[in-house]
Formats: sequence, structure tokens, C-alpha cells
Amino acid sequence: GCVLINASRGDVVDGRALKAAVKSKRLKAVVLDVWENEPNIETELLEMVDIGTPHIAGYSLDGKIAGLIMIYKAACEYFSLKPQFDVDDFLPEPAVSRILIDSAGGRQQKIVRDAVRNIYRIDKDDANLRGILVEEPDKRGEFFDGLRKNYPVRREFKNTKIILKDGKSALADKLNGIGFKVESGK
Repeated sequence: GCVLINASRGDVVDGRALKAAVKSKRLKAVVLDVWENEPNIETELLEMVDIGTPHIAGYSLDGKIAGLIMIYKAACEYFSLKPQFDVDDFLPEPAVSRILIDSAGGRQQKIVRDAVRNIYRIDKDDANLRGILVEEPDKRGEFFDGLRKNYPVRREFKNTKIILKDGKSALADKLNGIGFKVESGK
């Protein structure tokens, strides 16, 4: 009944052991963002996992800009300069800045899923990666790298404010827990 999610490093999980665990049904689900031997991933394993993405867990625009600013500030400190910029100077308005939710009578799991899907469609990343399965074996590494190099802009949940019409605290806690800003509203 366990779910395995690996978004750290491919070599953290032994691929042969993982395939054996999936085949024997010891795992309920497997989600992989990272793979052994990237970019030349094992397509047999991809076919076995429930969700696969091309090592893009940290590819949000917010994360990239935050990393850039960390380097910038370190360089400023090294050269005894006062930093002139911060993360917010480089981030555009999110495509979805606000979501209004009337949770009356709705199942919380569906509400959370729908809120997430408004911001990030992991199913699209999974489908795009599975395109590697029709590539010639000697082109698969290039295909994997191409998915990463041409990854579309994705913003983090923290950029979206969710307005809960009935202000259910358990639902608000769940949405806050995954990073959304939540307010009660009418």
C-alpha cells in the first residue's frame, strides 16, 4: 500500500529493485521525477510508473529566480556591494492569481486536486515524457534533455490566492499546507 515518490536523485532508488517491487505489487503507486542514468532513462521503468516527469520538480520560474538571486546576493556580499534587486523584481504576475472556491457539499480531495490542476498539470508533464517511448533508442537522451531545456513557465502555488466562500478550516489547512495563500470570502 505504499507510494514511492522520488524527486531527489535517480540513483537514490535502485531501478532493478523498484521494478521488482512494482511487478510484485508491493507498491501502490510510483512517481518519479528523477531517473538513473539521465538523460538516457530506462523506458521499461517509465512504462511501469504511475507518473513520470523529466527531472523538472525544481523548474518553477520562482525557483529559478530564487536561485539566481542567491548567487547575485552572494556575489554582492563578496564584493561588498549592496544588493539592488530581489526575487520580486523579476517575477511577472502569475497566470492564475486567484481562485474562488465554493466548497459547500464538495469533496475536499476533489477541491484540492482541482485547485492544483489550475496551476500545474502533472499529467501533461507525464504525457510529454512518455513521448520518449516512440523515439529511436539513440535519440531518447536528446528527447529527455529537450523536455528540460524547453520547459514552459510554471509558477508555484504560493502565487495564487484561494478564496474559500465558506471558509472551511480543514480545507484551508490542506490548501495552505501545499503552499496556496487561503482567505475566507464571500
